[in-house]
Amino acid sequence: MGSRFAKFVPLLLPLLNQTWFSYGDNFLSLTLLWPVSSDLFATDVFLRQTSALRLQGETTHNYPHAFGYANSPLSCFLDLVCTLWEQSRTSVSKDVLEMTISGISFHAMQLSKPTARSNVVNVDRVEVIPDPVGILRLVVACHRPSSSGKTWNALVSTLNQMPIRHDDGADTRLLEEAAKAIVGRLPVEQSLESRIYVVMDELRGDPKVAERFFGLAFREFLQTYYEEVKDMAADLLPASQSVGETLGQLVKVTDDRSILYNLRNARNLDDLLEVLSRVIVRHSDVFIAGEVELWRNNVRQLVELIDNSNWRRVRSLLGIYAGLRFIELSSKR
Repeated sequence: MGSRFAKFVPLLLPLLNQTWFSYGDNFLSLTLLWPVSSDLFATDVFLRQTSALRLQGETTHNYPHAFGYANSPLSCFLDLVCTLWEQSRTSVSKDVLEMTISGISFHAMQLSKPTARSNVVNVDRVEVIPDPVGILRLVVACHRPSSSGKTWNALVSTLNQMPIRHDDGADTRLLEEAAKAIVGRLPVEQSLESRIYVVMDELRGDPKVAERFFGLAFREFLQTYYEEVKDMAADLLPASQSVGETLGQLVKVTDDRSILYNLRNARNLDDLLEVLSRVIVRHSDVFIAGEVELWRNNVRQLVELIDNSNWRRVRSLLGIYAGLRFIELSSKR
């Protein structure tokens, strides 16, 4: 699997036949993933079923990537499960894959070197991932057919857009935040919101950013995620989406970006309600003229649902849907 791997972690060579690895940071970091079970037979069956997945030779990883820049234990785990699902669609049935992964947990380890020539290897993180079946079901639920007959996956497409790409690489912090939330069944909207605001900031210097951004994946993934994790935010989605898209259209029509910045800067429930109230009063002429539709029942419903336990989530959901609508309207397509 390459001399670089052997030099990096020589003590782990006995694990290579049952370990997936992925390099990052120009080969200064390495993530290892391996299945663990009290039932050795179950582990052996799983490894046999997935043995064809492995790549050979001088590569930065020994499995095909489902999305780019996965460079932490949890993002690499999601990358591997998405790859397993993609492979199972052509070689192994979903039921067989789910059966073989049932009863398996994953251990993940991230190692790093301070410099390329250093002989010091640091263990940065160790993770135990107990429920890969639940993640597999989420990946399957995010599977989507397209109008052209091809298929795509809302989870894969969303995660593929989370790194902030630069000429010399990418900032993966938001990808890692999203991966942590997804694996832990935690609220994921804050990291998605942050990514969308980055796109909106980039639009100021490059209008073509809107055409490269696949906002539909964010919409589809959010809906599916909250349905799969049985999250209370699912009740907030319809009203949040309606009001948020109204705000996004209003920003585009009036060029008043302070709406979004004030929304993002709301620090408590009262601040959030004041932002919504101020928007309606300030731009009442636009609503009266019908340039932007205001669904009053949805605004009323959302205000009735907001309380001190969920106002942060509502703020993020409004920011997501407002940003998505603004980006869509900014695209020439």
